[in-house]
Amino acid sequence: MIHISNQLVKQLRKIITDSDEIRDIKNKIEIVSTSLDIKPAFLDLNSENKLFPLRRLSSLFKLKYMITDPIPLYYTRKPDVKESFMRASLEVWNSRRPIWIFSDTKVEAIISECIQGERNPGFLLGYPECCINWHEKIRASEIESVFQEVEKAIIADLHLLNGYHGGSEEEMYKHILSQWRIPFPNYASETHRLYPFVPHWACPSCLEGKSKGTEKINSQYKKVAMQLDPEYVHIIEDSV
Repeated sequence: MIHISNQLVKQLRKIITDSDEIRDIKNKIEIVSTSLDIKPAFLDLNSENKLFPLRRLSSLFKLKYMITDPIPLYYTRKPDVKESFMRASLEVWNSRRPIWIFSDTKVEAIISECIQGERNPGFLLGYPECCINWHEKIRASEIESVFQEVEKAIIADLHLLNGYHGGSEEEMYKHILSQWRIPFPNYASETHRLYPFVPHWACPSCLEGKSKGTEKINSQYKKVAMQLDPEYVHIIEDSV
């Protein structure tokens, strides 16, 4: 049975962590879940308007708070792409400094390993192992696919380089990737349809019901949402 004092709940409802209502609710669910040891840590990307509300929430639930350097993507194998493209993709897609909220001081050492690229942050964020392992397997292939599409686009349409005024190959890739739009993957929309309360994208095993990791987390977060405000549950389920 999850129990959070009415006083805490009232204060939490007044704090807005994101202009998007769904993200705001899910942020609150995750932070409360961190305080209840349902997950080791909460992670959000740093932006000026989030600093104050997230610090207020961490203080409200007596949690620790820190901002770190950007987190490099964790790969189990090195992607077969140009080094200049790899550096550019990290600069464009992974340059924001993350906000971490956690309760156990031991988590700080693990965060450091994540920042060094030595550990997948998914374990720290309480994601199912099956989902973490699956994303590790496909991540290199996904970045390789983007690289190949970018290379084809450069050859087929030199207008992609309009506005690019020379410089290194890496700068060229940064210019292109800053305008590149990656299609929303099917597994992301399916995760939202089946498990709307979770913050991660589920693996095929979870989506097919063969693995219960994501289902379990979805159930836990739904219970937390119900404790905070039954309306939170309705808003998230109605978003599907």
